[in-house]
Amino acid sequence: MFRISLCLSFTFAVADVIQNLYYRVINVNQYSVFEKWMGSQAETFGAVAFYWVFPLLASLPYAWSLCDELHGGYAAQVMVRTGRKEYFEGKLISSFLSGGTVIACPLVLDLLLLMTLDRTFYPTPNDLISCVMPGSFCSVLYYTHPILFVLLWTCVEFLWGGTFALLCCALGFYIKKTVILLPSMLLVYVGESILSEFIIVKRNRYNIEFAWLSLTRADTMSLNPGWVIFGSIGLILLVSFILTLIKGAKYEVL
Repeated sequence: MFRISLCLSFTFAVADVIQNLYYRVINVNQYSVFEKWMGSQAETFGAVAFYWVFPLLASLPYAWSLCDELHGGYAAQVMVRTGRKEYFEGKLISSFLSGGTVIACPLVLDLLLLMTLDRTFYPTPNDLISCVMPGSFCSVLYYTHPILFVLLWTCVEFLWGGTFALLCCALGFYIKKTVILLPSMLLVYVGESILSEFIIVKRNRYNIEFAWLSLTRADTMSLNPGWVIFGSIGLILLVSFILTLIKGAKYEVL
Protein backbone atom coordinates (compact mmCIF):
# COMPACT_ATOMS: atom_id res chain seq x y z
CA MET A 1 0.00 0.00 0.00
CA PHE A 2 2.92 2.34 0.62
CA ARG A 3 4.09 2.12 -2.99
CA ILE A 4 0.59 2.68 -4.30
CA SER A 5 0.16 5.71 -2.04
CA LEU A 6 3.52 7.12 -3.14
CA CYS A 7 2.67 6.70 -6.82
CA LEU A 8 -0.69 8.34 -6.21
CA SER A 9 0.94 11.32 -4.52
CA PHE A 10 3.39 11.62 -7.43
CA THR A 11 0.49 12.12 -9.84
CA PHE A 12 -0.30 15.44 -8.15
CA ALA A 13 3.28 16.62 -8.68
CA VAL A 14 3.29 15.54 -12.32
CA ALA A 15 -0.08 17.23 -12.92
CA ASP A 16 1.27 20.42 -11.35
CA VAL A 17 4.37 20.42 -13.58
CA ILE A 18 2.36 19.76 -16.75
CA GLN A 19 -0.03 22.62 -16.03
CA ASN A 20 2.84 24.98 -15.21
CA LEU A 21 4.57 24.09 -18.48
CA TYR A 22 1.31 24.69 -20.33
CA TYR A 23 1.06 28.13 -18.75
CA ARG A 24 4.58 28.86 -19.91
CA VAL A 25 3.77 27.88 -23.50
CA ILE A 26 0.81 30.28 -23.62
CA ASN A 27 2.92 32.99 -21.92
CA VAL A 28 1.16 32.91 -18.57
CA ASN A 29 2.93 32.69 -15.20
CA GLN A 30 6.36 33.74 -16.42
CA TYR A 31 8.00 33.71 -13.00
CA SER A 32 10.39 31.75 -10.84
CA VAL A 33 10.07 27.99 -10.28
CA PHE A 34 9.97 28.74 -6.55
CA GLU A 35 6.70 30.59 -7.13
CA LYS A 36 5.44 27.70 -9.27
CA TRP A 37 6.42 25.07 -6.70
CA MET A 38 3.43 23.08 -5.52
CA GLY A 39 3.99 24.07 -1.90
CA SER A 40 3.93 27.82 -2.57
CA GLN A 41 1.03 28.34 -4.96
CA ALA A 42 -2.63 27.44 -5.30
CA GLU A 43 -3.17 28.00 -9.02
CA THR A 44 -2.76 24.54 -10.55
CA PHE A 45 -5.13 21.62 -10.16
CA GLY A 46 -2.32 19.38 -8.87
CA ALA A 47 -1.39 21.78 -6.07
CA VAL A 48 -4.98 22.50 -4.98
CA ALA A 49 -6.06 18.84 -5.06
CA PHE A 50 -2.92 17.71 -3.20
CA TYR A 51 -3.66 19.93 -0.20
CA TRP A 52 -7.36 19.10 -0.17
CA VAL A 53 -6.64 15.37 0.23
CA PHE A 54 -3.53 15.96 2.35
CA PRO A 55 -4.55 13.96 5.47
CA LEU A 56 -6.00 11.17 3.35
CA LEU A 57 -2.71 10.75 1.49
CA ALA A 58 -0.82 10.71 4.79
CA SER A 59 -3.11 8.01 6.19
CA LEU A 60 -3.18 5.70 3.18
CA PRO A 61 0.29 4.09 3.39
CA TYR A 62 0.06 2.50 6.82
CA ALA A 63 -1.93 4.37 9.47
CA TRP A 64 -5.27 2.81 8.54
CA SER A 65 -3.89 -0.70 9.15
CA LEU A 66 -3.98 -0.23 12.95
CA CYS A 67 -7.76 0.12 12.81
CA ASP A 68 -8.03 -2.94 10.60
CA GLU A 69 -5.81 -5.08 12.83
CA LEU A 70 -7.30 -3.96 16.15
CA HIS A 71 -10.87 -4.68 15.20
CA GLY A 72 -10.06 -7.69 13.03
CA GLY A 73 -8.26 -9.60 15.80
CA TYR A 74 -4.86 -9.73 14.12
CA ALA A 75 -3.34 -7.23 16.57
CA ALA A 76 -4.04 -9.51 19.54
CA GLN A 77 -2.16 -12.36 17.90
CA VAL A 78 0.89 -10.18 17.29
CA MET A 79 0.84 -8.74 20.83
CA VAL A 80 0.98 -12.22 22.33
CA ARG A 81 4.37 -12.65 20.67
CA THR A 82 5.81 -9.12 20.80
CA GLY A 83 4.04 -7.34 23.65
CA ARG A 84 1.47 -4.56 23.62
CA LYS A 85 3.93 -1.68 24.06
CA GLU A 86 6.25 -2.89 21.30
CA TYR A 87 3.34 -3.42 18.91
CA PHE A 88 1.89 0.04 19.36
CA GLU A 89 5.30 1.73 19.23
CA GLY A 90 6.13 -0.02 15.97
CA LYS A 91 2.78 0.89 14.44
CA LEU A 92 2.95 4.55 15.43
CA ILE A 93 6.55 5.04 14.29
CA SER A 94 5.90 3.30 10.97
CA SER A 95 2.74 5.32 10.42
CA PHE A 96 4.48 8.62 11.16
CA LEU A 97 7.42 7.91 8.84
CA SER A 98 5.29 6.56 5.99
CA GLY A 99 2.80 9.43 6.23
CA GLY A 100 5.54 12.05 6.21
CA THR A 101 7.36 10.39 3.31
CA VAL A 102 4.27 10.21 1.09
CA ILE A 103 3.71 13.94 1.63
CA ALA A 104 7.31 15.15 1.30
CA CYS A 105 8.43 13.10 -1.72
CA PRO A 106 6.00 14.59 -4.28
CA LEU A 107 7.01 18.09 -3.19
CA VAL A 108 10.66 17.25 -3.83
CA LEU A 109 9.81 15.65 -7.17
CA ASP A 110 7.75 18.68 -8.18
CA LEU A 111 10.63 21.08 -7.52
CA LEU A 112 13.20 18.91 -9.29
CA LEU A 113 11.04 18.60 -12.40
CA LEU A 114 10.32 22.33 -12.45
CA MET A 115 14.02 23.21 -12.07
CA THR A 116 14.88 20.80 -14.87
CA LEU A 117 12.26 22.04 -17.32
CA ASP A 118 11.87 25.71 -16.44
CA ARG A 119 13.79 28.82 -15.43
CA THR A 120 15.30 29.18 -11.97
CA PHE A 121 15.74 32.62 -10.42
CA TYR A 122 14.96 34.38 -7.16
CA PRO A 123 11.35 35.39 -6.46
CA THR A 124 10.72 39.14 -6.59
CA PRO A 125 9.04 40.68 -3.52
CA ASN A 126 7.07 43.28 -5.49
CA ASP A 127 5.86 41.10 -8.37
CA LEU A 128 2.35 40.89 -6.86
CA ILE A 129 2.37 37.14 -7.54
CA SER A 130 3.74 35.48 -4.43
CA CYS A 131 1.38 34.78 -1.54
CA VAL A 132 4.18 34.23 0.99
CA MET A 133 3.23 36.98 3.39
CA PRO A 134 5.75 39.05 5.38
CA GLY A 135 5.85 37.63 8.90
CA SER A 136 4.94 34.11 7.80
CA PHE A 137 7.19 31.17 8.59
CA CYS A 138 10.57 31.61 6.81
CA SER A 139 9.17 34.40 4.60
CA VAL A 140 12.54 36.20 4.51
CA LEU A 141 14.29 33.06 3.27
CA TYR A 142 11.79 32.80 0.43
CA TYR A 143 13.27 35.90 -1.21
CA THR A 144 16.90 35.55 -0.06
CA HIS A 145 17.57 31.78 0.02
CA PRO A 146 14.64 30.10 -1.77
CA ILE A 147 16.30 26.67 -1.87
CA LEU A 148 16.65 26.70 1.91
CA PHE A 149 13.05 27.91 2.17
CA VAL A 150 11.82 24.95 0.12
CA LEU A 151 13.92 22.48 2.14
CA LEU A 152 12.62 23.80 5.46
CA TRP A 153 9.02 23.77 4.25
CA THR A 154 9.43 20.23 2.93
CA CYS A 155 10.48 19.21 6.43
CA VAL A 156 7.42 20.98 7.83
CA GLU A 157 5.24 19.11 5.32
CA PHE A 158 6.86 15.86 6.47
CA LEU A 159 5.88 16.70 10.05
CA TRP A 160 2.33 17.50 8.98
CA GLY A 161 2.05 14.22 7.09
CA GLY A 162 3.35 12.20 10.02
CA THR A 163 1.09 14.07 12.42
CA PHE A 164 -2.05 13.34 10.42
CA ALA A 165 -1.00 9.70 10.15
CA LEU A 166 -0.79 9.50 13.96
CA LEU A 167 -4.20 11.15 14.27
CA CYS A 168 -5.56 8.48 11.94
CA CYS A 169 -4.04 5.80 14.18
CA ALA A 170 -5.65 7.37 17.25
CA LEU A 171 -9.07 7.58 15.63
CA GLY A 172 -8.66 3.96 14.55
CA PHE A 173 -9.17 2.90 18.17
CA TYR A 174 -12.66 4.41 18.13
CA ILE A 175 -13.78 3.86 14.52
CA LYS A 176 -14.12 0.20 13.66
CA LYS A 177 -14.37 0.39 9.87
CA THR A 178 -11.54 1.55 7.60
CA VAL A 179 -14.04 2.77 5.00
CA ILE A 180 -15.34 5.17 7.63
CA LEU A 181 -11.98 6.05 9.18
CA LEU A 182 -10.34 7.45 6.04
CA PRO A 183 -13.22 9.78 5.06
CA SER A 184 -13.35 10.85 8.72
CA MET A 185 -9.83 12.24 8.36
CA LEU A 186 -11.07 14.53 5.59
CA LEU A 187 -14.08 15.57 7.65
CA VAL A 188 -11.87 16.52 10.61
CA TYR A 189 -9.46 18.36 8.30
CA VAL A 190 -12.11 20.36 6.45
CA GLY A 191 -14.26 20.82 9.56
CA GLU A 192 -11.39 22.41 11.50
CA SER A 193 -10.67 24.71 8.56
CA ILE A 194 -14.30 25.86 8.48
CA LEU A 195 -14.52 26.42 12.24
CA SER A 196 -11.22 28.31 12.28
CA GLU A 197 -12.81 31.00 10.10
CA PHE A 198 -14.56 32.21 13.24
CA ILE A 199 -11.20 32.82 14.96
CA ILE A 200 -10.01 36.30 14.05
CA VAL A 201 -6.58 37.39 15.31
CA LYS A 202 -4.66 40.16 13.59
CA ARG A 203 -0.99 41.12 13.49
CA ASN A 204 0.29 44.10 11.52
CA ARG A 205 -3.10 44.48 9.83
CA TYR A 206 -3.02 40.88 8.55
CA ASN A 207 -5.18 38.04 9.81
CA ILE A 208 -3.32 35.10 11.37
CA GLU A 209 -4.24 31.78 9.78
CA PHE A 210 -5.48 28.91 11.93
CA ALA A 211 -7.01 26.61 9.30
CA TRP A 212 -5.08 23.37 8.79
CA LEU A 213 -5.96 23.54 5.11
CA SER A 214 -3.85 26.69 4.88
CA LEU A 215 -1.22 26.02 7.55
CA THR A 216 -0.03 22.95 5.66
CA ARG A 217 1.14 25.12 2.76
CA ALA A 218 3.66 27.93 2.45
CA ASP A 219 1.39 30.38 0.62
CA THR A 220 -1.70 31.81 2.25
CA MET A 221 -3.59 35.07 1.99
CA SER A 222 -3.12 35.40 5.76
CA LEU A 223 -0.13 35.06 8.06
CA ASN A 224 1.03 31.57 8.98
CA PRO A 225 3.75 32.22 11.59
CA GLY A 226 5.85 29.37 12.92
CA TRP A 227 4.28 29.41 16.39
CA VAL A 228 0.86 28.71 14.88
CA ILE A 229 2.15 25.96 12.58
CA PHE A 230 4.14 24.10 15.21
CA GLY A 231 1.54 24.82 17.89
CA SER A 232 -1.12 23.18 15.70
CA ILE A 233 1.13 20.19 15.02
CA GLY A 234 1.87 19.88 18.74
CA LEU A 235 -1.83 20.08 19.61
CA ILE A 236 -2.74 17.31 17.15
CA LEU A 237 0.08 15.14 18.46
CA LEU A 238 -1.05 15.72 22.05
CA VAL A 239 -4.66 14.82 21.24
CA SER A 240 -3.51 11.76 19.29
CA PHE A 241 -1.32 10.66 22.19
CA ILE A 242 -4.13 11.06 24.73
CA LEU A 243 -6.64 9.19 22.57
CA THR A 244 -4.12 6.40 21.95
CA LEU A 245 -3.17 6.18 25.62
CA ILE A 246 -6.78 5.95 26.78
CA LYS A 247 -7.68 3.07 24.49
CA GLY A 248 -4.26 1.48 24.11
CA ALA A 249 -3.74 1.04 27.84
CA LYS A 250 -7.10 -0.70 28.12
CA TYR A 251 -6.68 -2.95 25.10
CA GLU A 252 -6.72 -6.52 26.29
CA VAL A 253 -5.02 -9.40 24.56
CA LEU A 254 -7.37 -12.35 24.78
